[in-house]
Amino acid sequence: MKRRRINWWLVGVMMIIFIASQSCGKSNWIVKIDGETITLDELNELYYAHHKNALMQIKFDITNEDIDKFASDVNFVKKLPTLNKEIFLNEVINQRIMYNKAVQAGVLDKPEVKAMIKVANDTAVVQYYIRERFKNEIGVTDQEVETFYNENRAKFKAETIEQAEKMIRQYLATQKLLFKMKKFVDELKDSARIERNPDYEKMLQTKTTPSGSGTIVLPNGEPAKEGDKNLIPSTQK
Repeated sequence: MKRRRINWWLVGVMMIIFIASQSCGKSNWIVKIDGETITLDELNELYYAHHKNALMQIKFDITNEDIDKFASDVNFVKKLPTLNKEIFLNEVINQRIMYNKAVQAGVLDKPEVKAMIKVANDTAVVQYYIRERFKNEIGVTDQEVETFYNENRAKFKAETIEQAEKMIRQYLATQKLLFKMKKFVDELKDSARIERNPDYEKMLQTKTTPSGSGTIVLPNGEPAKEGDKNLIPSTQK
């Protein structure tokens, strides 16, 4: 039975690659907060994700390269300081410190917080999906800009078409997106199986105590407090 010869050269190369990858991962950290490491890669992911959402109204299909261009514009950074990565890093540190303190206080176990996280998660997923799905379908042509400008000349007063072009493109792109989203949601509703409890309308209504008591009872059965006045129908305020 022949013994397999070990290729020590290959083993050596693999060890070097492994050690290098481990050291790169450690040396890539940019800040440690109470022992928790944030790497440069993670910071960049947070940076671009945050600003894609913040700048979506300016450009719907915004890319990392677009954000870099905005960040290189001193005047634009004055309007949105977090485009400066040092400022953004400080914001991340501040938020992470407060987050850790909130977790220690048991905030994550609160039903309201769990609901808020669910809402934020759903919103982020939908926003990303919509952006990726329609980013190539809401382009605005020069002809569309010119037509809109001519048809709404009175609204622009002394503005030239060149001065109004950016605003017009944003408006038309938003209108196209809203139209496509409505059509898309309607199509999804047609194919989705949506069941409502026969008594759902009653379940959603705000309950009131007998006339004259002056106390409003919320849907959860609790009496409305002073801070809940905005929940009370105007006829009963």
